[in-house]
Amino acid sequence: MRRIFALVSAVFIAGSIWSGTGSAQTPPPPAGMPSYDPAIEQTLRRSCNTACVTASEQCRRDGEGPQSPCATSAIACFIGCRDCISTYRACRTDKAAARSHEECLQRELSCVLEKRKSQEGRTDLIRFSGGDGTSAETAVVIEGARNEDEGIVAELYWASRNRPGWRKSRQSLISFNSRQMDRISFISPDGKEAAIFFDITGFFGKM
Repeated sequence: MRRIFALVSAVFIAGSIWSGTGSAQTPPPPAGMPSYDPAIEQTLRRSCNTACVTASEQCRRDGEGPQSPCATSAIACFIGCRDCISTYRACRTDKAAARSHEECLQRELSCVLEKRKSQEGRTDLIRFSGGDGTSAETAVVIEGARNEDEGIVAELYWASRNRPGWRKSRQSLISFNSRQMDRISFISPDGKEAAIFFDITGFFGKM
């Protein structure tokens, strides 16, 4: 199950996180095309993730400290983008309702906003401690993640903030000093492979 979560999260998030400064457009399908177009969905995913990036960067500009909600809010937003895309798809393929592109976009947006709103007032904020992740001894410790879903997205969030431009290639689960860790290999912008170690003991096995 962890491998499925990791794969889905990487596909939906890693390819577009922090990858642009402007929001992608989501125009309606051209006349004569089916009401549901997978290409529209892909653009919608990018647009949603870009909006999460923009909100996260604004949060950080407003001030980020040890108790900042920025990471938690961003991670919830990215999970919302991944989970809520099915809302748009279901809306557009509901032949009985025949809803417009714009109405379905609004439904998808409402779903994402609800995901983010559910994190308001949360006291168990997602935090990062430990070292720089270059070895098991200096692993990045992920704290506050409620489940493996949040924890896996938190790994990608940390990498995007601290190793910009790196692409996830593979990962493995290891045990070190009675701690559970993910060893994730990334490809750097210059084509070199390097590993980051994450201490996932806090959320390992939680669904």
